[in-house]
Amino acid sequence: LEGYPEIRTRYQTYFEHILVDEFQDTDQIQYKVLKILGEIHKNVFVVGDPDQSIYAFRGAKYENAQNFLKDFGAEQIVLEQNYRSTNNILKSASSLISHNSVRLGKELHSDQGNGDPIFIHQTNSSKDEAAMVAQEIMKYRDLNPDLNNIAVLVRAVFQSREIEEALIRYSIPYRIIGGIRFYERSEIKDAV
Repeated sequence: LEGYPEIRTRYQTYFEHILVDEFQDTDQIQYKVLKILGEIHKNVFVVGDPDQSIYAFRGAKYENAQNFLKDFGAEQIVLEQNYRSTNNILKSASSLISHNSVRLGKELHSDQGNGDPIFIHQTNSSKDEAAMVAQEIMKYRDLNPDLNNIAVLVRAVFQSREIEEALIRYSIPYRIIGGIRFYERSEIKDAV
């Protein structure tokens, strides 16, 4: 795009409107391409939350959000109402991220009420973490035998194996949503 003006112009005029989702995860090269493509029409719309940027190890640049406002003369619309979480969760998250001195900033709030208090439990390993999850489910089951109100969320599927093993060890029934149980995978069945 930089070295061939005719190709650059072709794509700049072809893409009249550009939308980028999860903008907080863009790297320096992706941002440079966006700047080049949006240079003529300047109809660029980005959606993202710099406070949720977790891919710095893959080259994501937090600064892209700040540069976008300056480079495109963009208007920033901050969405502060959260529809998923309770205020206790939002206050804790805001307290943690407030230590980032270069953030754009926002004040999150929810109509979901305060919710249950948050507790933090540090473990020494993923196996210990899985056992703690199973133990917390056992405590809940003592008060309410209906386990349909419990969900265990993992960021990546590889984390589910140790949690599954802990649930089996504690005789806690479970189902995997959006995947297959570890021991039901064909390659695991073949290995076993």
